[in-house]
Amino acid sequence: MIVILIAICFVTLLVSLNNPSVKGSIGEWQVKRRLKGLNEEEYIVLHDLLLPYEEGTTQIDHVVLSTVGIFVIEIKNYKGWIYGKEKQKYWKQVIYKNKYNFLNPIMQNFAHLTAIQTLLKEMYDGPYYSIIAFSSEATFKNLEISSDHVRVLYISGLFKTIKSYEQKVILPYRVKQIAKILINANIQGKESRKVHVREIKTKLNMNICPRCKSQLITRTGKYGDFKGCSNFPKCRYVLK
Repeated sequence: MIVILIAICFVTLLVSLNNPSVKGSIGEWQVKRRLKGLNEEEYIVLHDLLLPYEEGTTQIDHVVLSTVGIFVIEIKNYKGWIYGKEKQKYWKQVIYKNKYNFLNPIMQNFAHLTAIQTLLKEMYDGPYYSIIAFSSEATFKNLEISSDHVRVLYISGLFKTIKSYEQKVILPYRVKQIAKILINANIQGKESRKVHVREIKTKLNMNICPRCKSQLITRTGKYGDFKGCSNFPKCRYVLK
């Protein structure tokens, strides 16, 4: 009986670890644990911000405020080989022989940066650093990043990367003021966050190919613009 219970627990654990939401939680926990090592007198760390952006909202995984600048962090719990260029709209994930396209996380994080810049435009014009942190299950292949203010790295290198910036550009009391502005702007209500999640799911469903799960992109044809699979010609799906 005990052996059976142990086997059931083991299978349950394996299923849980393969659940995307559980993997995401593990990744978030790893990031929080590493960022907790930053000196609280020099850095202010904010998690899970939901800020107003254009006509809706944008959700930001982590923000680190400090006298050396503002770090906006996007977490990706992807596995497999990762290919991409800084200015490409879509990056590629390869797992064995299966290939998947996903939105360039640098562009995705740019929306987060813009939302923060809009809130702070009257009081801060210092540097912003966009950091994309992948789990250890990913392997970078031919990533091309040229900007000094953009870093794509593994979660394990997050702490060291932030600490590598040493030139102070803002006074400590200003950092606290910035934190207060972002905290006050953070949308806390459960219903608002549910709406945000629904909007994201709707956008994703509208832009995912139902056949191969690649991104749908706008193309120009004989009769005008249309949405087709980015995996063309391997996949010839067209949104009607």
